[in-house]
Amino acid sequence: MLKTIQGNAFVWKYQQPAMIENFDNLLKFILEKRQEEGEFLLNPTLADLSDPMEMLGMAEAVACTAEILQQKGNIVIYGDYDVDGTVATAVLVRFLRQCGAQVTWHIPDRFSEGYGLHRDSMLHLAQSAALIITVDCGISGVAEAEILRQHQIPLIITDHHQVPAELPHAHAIVNPHQPGCRSRFKELSGTAVALKFAIALRKHLGRKDISLAPLLPLVALATVADVMPLIGENRTIVQHGLRLFRETPFAGLRALCHVANVDLATIRSGDLGFALAPRLNAAGRLEHASQALELLLCDNDEDAAVLATQLNALNLARREIEQQTVQEAYVLIEERQLERFLPLVVARTDWNEGVIGIVASRLKSHFYKPALVCAIGEDGIAKGSCRSVDGIDIRQHLEVCADILEGFGGHPMAAGFRIAVENIDTLRQRLHRQMEKIAPEVFQPKLDVAGTVAPPLLTLQSREQLRVLEPFGRGNEEPVLVANFRLIDVQRLGHDGKHSRLTLVDPSGGRHQGIAFSQNLQPMVNKNVLLAFRLDINTWNGRSWPQLVVVDYAAG
Repeated sequence: MLKTIQGNAFVWKYQQPAMIENFDNLLKFILEKRQEEGEFLLNPTLADLSDPMEMLGMAEAVACTAEILQQKGNIVIYGDYDVDGTVATAVLVRFLRQCGAQVTWHIPDRFSEGYGLHRDSMLHLAQSAALIITVDCGISGVAEAEILRQHQIPLIITDHHQVPAELPHAHAIVNPHQPGCRSRFKELSGTAVALKFAIALRKHLGRKDISLAPLLPLVALATVADVMPLIGENRTIVQHGLRLFRETPFAGLRALCHVANVDLATIRSGDLGFALAPRLNAAGRLEHASQALELLLCDNDEDAAVLATQLNALNLARREIEQQTVQEAYVLIEERQLERFLPLVVARTDWNEGVIGIVASRLKSHFYKPALVCAIGEDGIAKGSCRSVDGIDIRQHLEVCADILEGFGGHPMAAGFRIAVENIDTLRQRLHRQMEKIAPEVFQPKLDVAGTVAPPLLTLQSREQLRVLEPFGRGNEEPVLVANFRLIDVQRLGHDGKHSRLTLVDPSGGRHQGIAFSQNLQPMVNKNVLLAFRLDINTWNGRSWPQLVVVDYAAG
């Protein structure tokens, strides 16, 4: 049975049970819905991770790398400039160094080289590399792989992006999405694929003396940062990675947590995505991702502190540029009446291409439709970044428009492309014609609600019961609850007052505290209100109490 309520921002969807009598029943209901995961959901163990050798190409990749190790040849790890790419690079560099390898790395420059393999970089690396291993990229590098083949340099591609029709000519390709791959779990981050490669290589080399446990916090960070679903193997990786964060031997991770005000003892998945990841990403967005990689490889506390402080400053600068670009995009959308198109497609010549992905995400959330944001270069070629909504595979839509694109790639929910400026309007119109055939309800933001709860159940003990479901994230969202209150006070928070601290009274007279980010509930003061919220814990001066994190509201 399905019940719906129109909230201020979302359509709330309920499934039975609509009324939560106690949190034990709520947990039972959630676990029944995900019974296919069984014990893997409640008690994920590292022993449950699937055998890396199930992955197509893994045997060839391991054998080739082992041979180069024996020959003491130079191995180059070729990564990407986002968090997943830089972390994956750090994982393999650290592991191969422990194996005694001569290993270097290359992260492309976002502004001069762009995403993926680059022709000039391949020609340069071919002069000194005995083997090149890609992480989080390479699956579309057909022409670049051919350069290495002609120079007789073996190329191993490890990637997790969607597979194009034509694959590069490489010594081995390890990607769970390629046809014929027997890997049982497909939704791995690029870093998790790199970890699988390390696990397989360690076994092949017989190096049980090398512990991979210290790498798990890095893999957990990349998994959350790349918005991989926190189910199956990803849930295992993130849960154990968070546990091991508390004892990480890596000075860089400790320093990053320090500047981000993240407590290693209580670190949660939200800290990875909203505190650590943006600071690592800032380097590649504004300058060069090598700064982030240097921090991840740093083992000296003093040096790590300096590097982390630099990344923190870059992140502050990134925020300012992002906020300005978002406002400029809003103006552009209004002036050109672009909201009438199903996908938002905006472009300007003076936008920093390092932030357009974040801007696309902001526009997608605000208008709840796919957003494509383009930074036009001096050469007349625009670099674009896409963010989509559930139910719309943006990469598939780009593929239909491939004839007017200079290149594209990515995931169903996030993708990138290059396009000549004269084709931008054509792209907007063609995507609109494609998407206007989609059911209108796809463009209506929805909120899955666990059910209605009696306010007296909103206790610290109830919140502790929910911890069995952590870590929370995409695919394993924290339960959203609904309850009736009377709103008696609102205090505006934040430098611009865009957040609200709420004082609430339930029908039995109990008082509750709530926080509503980027929402103004001032007009609802002294009125009955139906809140959709997540139950959290607020701690101050050694005292803790339940706090309702408001997602949406409706008149009570």
